[in-house]
Amino acid sequence: MDCIYEMIVTEETDAWGNPYTGYGIEAWTATGERKSLHRVPDLFMSRQRCEQFVHMCNTEEVASFHLLEVIDNVLQR
Repeated sequence: MDCIYEMIVTEETDAWGNPYTGYGIEAWTATGERKSLHRVPDLFMSRQRCEQFVHMCNTEEVASFHLLEVIDNVLQR
């Protein structure tokens, strides 16, 4: 596995100015000095759905270069 995935939490504002909490994912190097490889905030509005997605990425050992494809597939469901 080339990376470890973690959930990120951000405070966002929708198009009408209403605040909400967004949940996303960040890929970090799995070995050596800790470096961020990819950061994709505000993918989900559900903490539970994001936690499940991050867990799936770690369990399935998704390569960091495939992360955007996996996100695209998940969001199309």
